[in-house]
Amino acid sequence: AQLGLVIYMFIVGLELDTRVLGANRRSAMTISLMSISTTFVAGALVGMVVYGSHDVAEKAVGAGREVVEVDRLSFVLFCGLSIAGSAFAILARILEERGLFRTRMGPVLVGCAVVDDIAVWAIAAVVLAIAASGGLGDLPVTLGGLVVFVVVLFVAIRPLFARWIDKVSTPERPLPPDLLAGLVVGVLASACVTTWLGISPILGAFLFGASLPRIGTDAVLQETTSRLESLSVLVLLPVFFVVTGLGVDLGGLGLDGLLLLLVFIVVATGGKFAGASLAARTQGFQGRRAMGVGFLMNTRGLTELAILALGRDLGVLDTTMFTVLVTTAISTTMISGPLLGWVYPKELIADDIAEAERQRVALTDDYRVLVLVDDPDTDGEVAELAASIAVSEPGGDVVLSRFGYLAPRGELGTGFVGELAAMTTSLETMAALARRVEAIGARAVPLSQFTDDVDRDLLAQVRRTRPNLVVLAARDDDTWTRAAHLVEATRVDVVVVSAAGLPAGPVRVEEGDEPHVVLAAEVALRLALGTGREVEVGPGRRITALGPTLAELGATLAAPAMAAAAVSAASSGAGETSTGQGSDVVSVRSGRVPGATIAAFAPVPNDGRRTLEPLRERLGRGGNAAS
Repeated sequence: AQLGLVIYMFIVGLELDTRVLGANRRSAMTISLMSISTTFVAGALVGMVVYGSHDVAEKAVGAGREVVEVDRLSFVLFCGLSIAGSAFAILARILEERGLFRTRMGPVLVGCAVVDDIAVWAIAAVVLAIAASGGLGDLPVTLGGLVVFVVVLFVAIRPLFARWIDKVSTPERPLPPDLLAGLVVGVLASACVTTWLGISPILGAFLFGASLPRIGTDAVLQETTSRLESLSVLVLLPVFFVVTGLGVDLGGLGLDGLLLLLVFIVVATGGKFAGASLAARTQGFQGRRAMGVGFLMNTRGLTELAILALGRDLGVLDTTMFTVLVTTAISTTMISGPLLGWVYPKELIADDIAEAERQRVALTDDYRVLVLVDDPDTDGEVAELAASIAVSEPGGDVVLSRFGYLAPRGELGTGFVGELAAMTTSLETMAALARRVEAIGARAVPLSQFTDDVDRDLLAQVRRTRPNLVVLAARDDDTWTRAAHLVEATRVDVVVVSAAGLPAGPVRVEEGDEPHVVLAAEVALRLALGTGREVEVGPGRRITALGPTLAELGATLAAPAMAAAAVSAASSGAGETSTGQGSDVVSVRSGRVPGATIAAFAPVPNDGRRTLEPLRERLGRGGNAAS
């Protein structure tokens, strides 16, 4: 049981990543520390009142147990500590299931859980040291040793593992056997150190996990979590739950015990709710949203059970108090979801999701292009192309949309923090991509969210943001299917970009699939106006006939294309003239045609209803190309 708990707490430390705080650092720290403070104080006050009835307990000594007198200070502090924390894994699962990551509340609450883990374990280190010492006498020596251990972990061990990981880890084999063995040895050695200091083995395992390097090690940490969690969850942790359950005696509580249980449930729930909701109000959450924050912070989990098990083994909690506090941790977690649904229903969450996106996009009547970004590091040219199209009109916007794929969760919810940290890093990369777009002159709006179905959520996002044009980078056949689905479902114009980088030459618009001819011409015109390029027109009777209109709207037509337009007009559409396409030409074609740099798909067939007249009105260019 202890070994399973040690491995699990190492995974918890491994998942602790302060990168997820990001811009929400202040709000997360305020809400978290306020909720911990109010709950800790409330629990400690109850502990002071009931200490006289629980001043004798059994302490684990070797393979047996002996009756000892409970230290008053240790008891009071444990009563506060046991209800002060919040469980990240459970909180993250609720946030994910209800879509709250797409509102401002989600990232803030994730930050709160991270701050909670750090703060609660800092408090736990002190409380465990006091309990192990039986008072304040040996506390300076114990905490001094712990500080030295932490310094060694972060100053010496962390760089050592960073160099080792960099040397032996590869993308194909991120976690070779010797590295995994080294990590296991580090976990057990750290657990031994904190045991020797008289605190707890699980604190050492947690600190070792938290000390491992985070930059450039995501694959290693994810593989480590996956392998060790299987052992911990399937084999060892069930033993811990059995041992914990054997220490719980609900039938022996009696009337006084049940009353005490009710008091602790009210105090634990009310303390978290009051502290978190009041702090949330100071950070801009009002009404039901602030109440939702208060109830969500009431999730407690395995960490709290581990701390309670330590309290029982150290002779701080008797059977009645252990039963009451374990039941409190489980009960308050179970009721947090229903209470959230009562004060913050799904309808209100959906409204907040839509409002959050509207505020980020700041919807106006300006021309808007939405780009689906699969990888911010490789899709820069596609985003710049979208920006070049958007700046064809004053005030053009580019919405940079990225969806993070939800990987299968670990059995205990682990794996989420690493995923979230990756998304936070992605947001930073998206911000750099937004700066590239803004350098071209368009306003950039980066959007990121988790999803298990990109097509479903992209469709919803297009309907909310109402872009004039959607730009997709050609990846595989799924891209063309996605383009057709978007056109059919939302009636939005879509273009698929086949080349990673655009050639430097003129924009050549050619006729492919007839229903989309006018959109191809419009995209070519916008790209030419945005980048100062010339336009070549043809081949294709309909496209060639649009040459004079494009020139009237402001395009500078290359000489061969103008000649082709004249020939086409003279022959009344009987022939099609083509100019040679060089390797430096940006090819814009209608429909899915091989060789196109940009393929255009329009929802309305070219039956005379769709013309370039709306473009002329939006650009305000009138009939004089020189203007």
